[in-house]
Amino acid sequence: RFVVHTDCLRRVRKRLRSLGSLERQLLKAALERLETYETVAEVARKAEEAAELVRDGNTVAFTGAGISVSCGIPDYRGTTGVDAREELGHAAGEDVGTPADGNEETETDYGALRPSRTHLLLADMERSGYLSYTISQNCDHLHRRAGTSPQKLTELHGNVFVEYCEDCWVEYERDYEVDLYSTNCYKEKWFVECDTCGHGHYTGRLCDECGGKLKDTIINFGDNLHARVLGGLDKAEEMSRRASCVLCLGSSLQVTPACTLPLMGGSLVVVNLQATALDRKSTVRVHAEADLFMSLLWEALRNPKQSATDLSAGGGRGREEAAEMLRDVSVSGRKRSTNSRAASGISGRTRSKRKKTM
Repeated sequence: RFVVHTDCLRRVRKRLRSLGSLERQLLKAALERLETYETVAEVARKAEEAAELVRDGNTVAFTGAGISVSCGIPDYRGTTGVDAREELGHAAGEDVGTPADGNEETETDYGALRPSRTHLLLADMERSGYLSYTISQNCDHLHRRAGTSPQKLTELHGNVFVEYCEDCWVEYERDYEVDLYSTNCYKEKWFVECDTCGHGHYTGRLCDECGGKLKDTIINFGDNLHARVLGGLDKAEEMSRRASCVLCLGSSLQVTPACTLPLMGGSLVVVNLQATALDRKSTVRVHAEADLFMSLLWEALRNPKQSATDLSAGGGRGREEAAEMLRDVSVSGRKRSTNSRAASGISGRTRSKRKKTM
């Protein structure tokens, strides 16, 4: 795993034209995966710019897989993500933080995960009036666990702990992962193969209100996004259009139609280590871990009179924590712990690879 400073990256890009065709193609392919880091002082300065945008209007957060990496869930397009491992053909058993088969679904115990600093601070921003709504591409339940209000949250790609009635739309939040009883339970009597994704969605349970069949909320590749369930796409579009500022955190902004939502709002703040599809349209572009940026943003919102130069002097508890986090990242890289799932008596429950977070 390579860490490159943004100044070095600019120098590399300038050399592209002087390279031959093959060398240029290879370098471009490498740059697509490259993760670049700005200095803490630079991130602090940009966090203050973002804080001004947040204070001035109606802010919506748009989150992707990157904000859950520190919780123990692998991302996909990161340098050690699931997609990168597959493309590089890593040998089985290599200890880079993901299962040998490249499938985080069969190993990650979602019930044991705890929210990251980003999840917690987004919930704090909502309670403090700085954040009006959160739109997430993640299915890990961590926004809710952190304290984000379900009424101010759209989970575009589903939630592993929520099922809903196909007739009356009532939602049920469980303390277990409902899709264990739906996805690949081919031998169960309630299994019905979905025409669009090829998996199952029925969980075998019935609605307490009307007796209708319950389905998981997971959006697999090929499925349409829910219009009403878990906040729904309709609500996400409405809140995006109202937004004067959209905070995009830990997302490559490549998955459609979700990636079109940030463009419906006003100013765009993009925080991601890798390049995104909306970099050139961003008002503020930050190359940093989401946890670091959010710590600095929260400090800037709480103490608007402090400047970015205070960071080097150790000013502010949030900035001290941010600097410590960056040191941890630089030395040890991302922490990716996974837990083996306890065996279940249900037949045919092993999940195939489905990308839940983008």
